[in-house]
Amino acid sequence: IRAASANRLPEGCAELRASSLEESERQAIVRAVQDVQGNLAQAAREGRFPSISAPVDCNNLLSLETGLPISLLDADALGGSCSLRVCGAGESYVFNQAGHEMDLAGLVCLCGADGQPMGNPVKDSMRGKLKDDTVNLAGFIFAPAAAFSPERLHALGERFAGLLAGHCGARAARVEGIV
Repeated sequence: IRAASANRLPEGCAELRASSLEESERQAIVRAVQDVQGNLAQAAREGRFPSISAPVDCNNLLSLETGLPISLLDADALGGSCSLRVCGAGESYVFNQAGHEMDLAGLVCLCGADGQPMGNPVKDSMRGKLKDDTVNLAGFIFAPAAAFSPERLHALGERFAGLLAGHCGARAARVEGIV
């Protein structure tokens, strides 16, 4: 997994390491990649791919280019750090304004400093989604390490940061690899 951010990435996010990912977590990422490759591309082909906001549009563009799932979260909502884990039975979050909940059991999720899930390769929580007043972004590109070299993943992070700088006015960015 690689991360890119506009403005800043919460400091604790750098603490994720390969040893913290179990095989079930790696497999959950592979399944999410397969879902994204189908869903986003199908929506684009059918012309039902709406423009949401400049940062989200940059996120979706890179996801379409790469076929990889990407979460773009409000970095301040993460609470200064994040973790990655597979959620257990009974865990869920609201993912849209209509109040629909997503069952997170068995899904790999990005969690805030409080341990609560905020995003995953399929849908992000309302708590973590960008808001009109969001200024600090944290982007997470989910990729199977076996399919992408560290150099290629770093280049994708740089592309993400460049898109956010070029189309959203990001003034500072840091690309950091989390394996």
